[in-house]
Amino acid sequence: KDNYDEFHVAVVCIDENGKALVLHRKDKNRWEFGCCKSSSNKTLQNIAVEEYKNQYGIDIKIILDDSREDKQPVPVALYSLENEYKIKKGLIFWAEIINDSKVSFSKDCRYDEYKLISKEDMDDFEKKHIGCLITDFSATLNRVFEMNKKRNSNIKDGG
Repeated sequence: KDNYDEFHVAVVCIDENGKALVLHRKDKNRWEFGCCKSSSNKTLQNIAVEEYKNQYGIDIKIILDDSREDKQPVPVALYSLENEYKIKKGLIFWAEIINDSKVSFSKDCRYDEYKLISKEDMDDFEKKHIGCLITDFSATLNRVFEMNKKRNSNIKDGG
């Protein structure tokens, strides 16, 4: 069944050591950040938190824009994926992995392996997995690493 109202949400999850969670999608042999679909009355934030818990076994806290009265997730990037039937549109957020939770895939999960990589690990990871990374993999991770660094320095400075 085609659902043209669905909207995809990917989340770059950062652990307490500042490393990003990347997941290997077995059916497409590529590394990505995980994804969920929104076609319900729930907020994008709630759907992402629930799906990442159900599918990947991790508790996450989506980073919100605290400068706004209507606190919404901080967007990292928009994306679209095209196939012969439709264009899938999505938004990438960023989150912290909380409660020292560890990845454990659900039985019906599309992913079969995960890694936690730092900014310093990125070049080696890319070389090892050339041709098996989602579009804009490095650009997305670099943006999140920079956003996370800025956020952490603001927290340390009391702002």
